[in-house]
Formats: sequence, structure tokens, C-alpha cells
Amino acid sequence: MRTLKIKLLVSGALVASSLAAVSTVGIAASSATTPTCTPSLAAKPSSVININFWESMSKGLTNAGNEGALTSLVAAFNQAYAGKIHVNDINQTGGYTDTWTQYQAAIKNKTAPQVVMFDQYNTQSAYDTGTILPISACLTAAKATTKAFLKQAINSYSVGNTLEGMPFSASIPVMYYNQNALTAAKIKAAPTTLAQMAADQKILQNTSVTYKGTTSKPFTQGVALPEDPWLLMTWMGMSNSLFANNNNGHTGRVTSVSFNNTTAQNYWTALQGMAKSGAEVNLASSPNFNIAYGNLLALAGSTNAYGKAAITFSTTAALASIQSELGLFPTVKLGVAPLPTLTGKAAGAEPTGGNGLFISTSNSTAAQEAASYVFTQYLTSASSMATWAAHTGYLPIRSDSVASWKKQLGASYPYYAVGYNVISKGSANYITAGPEIGAYDSVSTALTTGLENLLASPYPDSSLELGIAQSQANTAISNYNSRL
Repeated sequence: MRTLKIKLLVSGALVASSLAAVSTVGIAASSATTPTCTPSLAAKPSSVININFWESMSKGLTNAGNEGALTSLVAAFNQAYAGKIHVNDINQTGGYTDTWTQYQAAIKNKTAPQVVMFDQYNTQSAYDTGTILPISACLTAAKATTKAFLKQAINSYSVGNTLEGMPFSASIPVMYYNQNALTAAKIKAAPTTLAQMAADQKILQNTSVTYKGTTSKPFTQGVALPEDPWLLMTWMGMSNSLFANNNNGHTGRVTSVSFNNTTAQNYWTALQGMAKSGAEVNLASSPNFNIAYGNLLALAGSTNAYGKAAITFSTTAALASIQSELGLFPTVKLGVAPLPTLTGKAAGAEPTGGNGLFISTSNSTAAQEAASYVFTQYLTSASSMATWAAHTGYLPIRSDSVASWKKQLGASYPYYAVGYNVISKGSANYITAGPEIGAYDSVSTALTTGLENLLASPYPDSSLELGIAQSQANTAISNYNSRL
């Protein structure tokens, strides 16, 4: 097991330039023993090296979804490395949260997988387990680089100057809408501000769509709102605001969050206004696909033959699944647009969310660690990245994968370009790297609970709910840090 000593960066230059572009950011750490990685052990093994891979992808409505795209890549790897390495793909049906919970138990039981897919925001907590072999150690041994990767993604999985996990998937929330509904309502374009969205909601609630001689019921909810704290994190990034102290945890361990501010309060108040006007409110944190993406199903017609909402927010990672199922909902013409803001503009840039591939030392031999590195490099190669992005909606985070990605998308490219254009213009700094919080799951839970309360009667004040969530989050962070 990797023994770690935590040290905080105290360079005034780093703290003063929190918005400057950085190559790798995080909490600086040193090991009592330097982590070693020997990729050559997987080159000519005496027998097949078996490794277990835990991943958290959803199978969607059709039992394929992003999980189907991933299993295809794993199958291709096993075929390419037949006789050398074999990967057992094990899907964690409870999503990222369940994967993290199961991994902590597996460490104790010595049943941990060799490679595990973690939510980007679990990077700090994964590092804190002392069971992660830094990808940077393997990259150095193999004389490989990450020059082709989006800098924001590299920063998100780095602790100090060390890349812990290999960035695999990146996404941002976007607006999805039914163009047929907007056309029927004589709304010329998707809203760019939340105020416009609220105004469109009222128009849509009295709008019907006619299809093949049949007129639908009105879109009585107008919009569907997911109770997802990721939205607030994204809006804070777009407003150039830090989510947590110590530059989002990139120049020192996070000891407190700072999301109860005027900007966040205004965003939550705007969402609450739409909820009061009858918007569907949906819990986005559930691992069950039908619940987690219920706001999308409201557009597709889950409630009645034509659906009750016409606008919602969700991840770009749902795009391929949405497209594959559009044929089931003939009244829907898909529209995709950037996430609306308070003003229609963004002073900052959107941080990406997603997942990375981590090599565990908890239950692995040196040969398995080497094979795990080979596997992570295969999944994050230019070719695999292009295919993965084209078949899911995740965004290409390698510059040398973009051309192939566009070619594979063909006529569908305009839908996918919305998210890609946003991140390709974003800068690499402490904000777009996203927060690194050891107690992130508890922080997310506090925010989700606050959002649930905010969007339900008696509709409490946004500053009150954000204040409660912030207090709960800070308590969880303090308790977590005291146990290290």
C-alpha cells in the first residue's frame, strides 16, 4: 500500500494567481516510498494476465447505452491482446456513488479491482486511500506524455504535480429541448437566460403539437428541472467563481466551501420560480436510469403520449442514448443548446465533469499493474477516444481524436458540437479544473437535499437553503479531514 504524507503548497505566487493557466494542480504530496510502475512486465507475460475493471456506465432504456459502447471497447482490447491480457468488465449498476462505496469495502476485504472508474470528483478521496498507483509513474516509465489531452481534464485528475487517474470521459450540462414544441409556441430560439426560459415556460404550458392529424395535450409543465448540484457548480464556473477555498483545493486541502453567495442564490431563485410555475422537478442523483433521467423522459413522453415538458438540462453524455431512442417519440425534434445563464453571457468557463481510470494497488501484482496501465492507455488512445465520444456524447479530450470523432458523427455533429465548442474555448485554471474535495460525496448530498427543499412547497428562501447546505458541507469536510 502506498504510504503518503500530505503537504500544502504555500507559495504566494500560486495563491495570488488562482486564475492563471496551470499545467497540473492539486495538493502536493510525497510518498515515503516512491511509487513504481513497470509497463514492460505486460509485454511478454508467461501467461495471460487477468485484471478486473469496475465501471459505472448506464445501460439506458434499451439496455445498451454508454455501457454498451464501453463493453465494445473492452471486447476490442481483449481481442487485440489475446494471449497476453484479459479484462473482466464488471458494471457497477449503482453508478459512481455505488462504485466508490464498493471500492472502500473492497480495500478492506482485499477484493479490489485492478482498474476502477471513479467520478472525477472522487480524485482526492481516491488518493487519500493510499491505494492508487499514479498514472504519471507509468507514463514516466513508458516515456509517454499527455500533450494531446485537454489541459482542464489533466488538471482535474492531478493531486499536486502528480496525475493520479487517467482522464477518460468529460461532459458538461447542456439544454435539451423539443424543437417542435418551440415552433408550435412561435418561440424562435432556445432561451439563453433563465428569465427567458421562465417566460417560454408560460407560453409552452398553453401550447400543443399536432402530429399526423393528432393534437397533443399542452406542455403543462413547460420545463423539467433536475435536482442536480452539478448545475450550480457549472454556473459558478461560468461566473468565474470558486466553489471551495484554497483555489478549489488545488493549492491546499479544501477546508470549506463557498457556494452560498449572491450568484448562487440568484440561480437557485430562478429555478425556484419555474418550479412554482409548475415545472416538473426530478431527482437527478438516483442511480436508476428511469429516475435519474426522468427530466429527459418528460420531453420524450413518459407521462402521456406527448410529454408535459419541452425544455430541460442534462449531461452531454446522454446525447447518443437520446438519439438512439428518438424513434420511440415521433413528436420530438431534438434541439441542443448551451446552458442558459442569468445574463446570457459567461465571465468564466465551464468546468468539465466525468470519470477517470485509476489503477489500484490494493489487490494487484506488479504484472497486473503493468497490464492495467496498458488497458488504460488503450481506452484513452486517440482512436478509442474518438469512438467513445461519438457513441456516447462525452466530449473528445484529445486534440488528435477530434477529426475522427467528427467523421464518425457525420450529420449528427451539430448536436455534439454544442458541448465541444464550449469546452474547447475554456481556459485551464483552478476553476475549470473543478473542486477537489475529499468529502465530495457528502458535499454533493448536502447540496442535493438543499435543492430538493428549494424546489418544493413551501419554497424556502434560496440563501437559507444554500446556507444550510454550506454549513452541512463544511462540517462533513472538517470531519473527513480530521480522520486523515
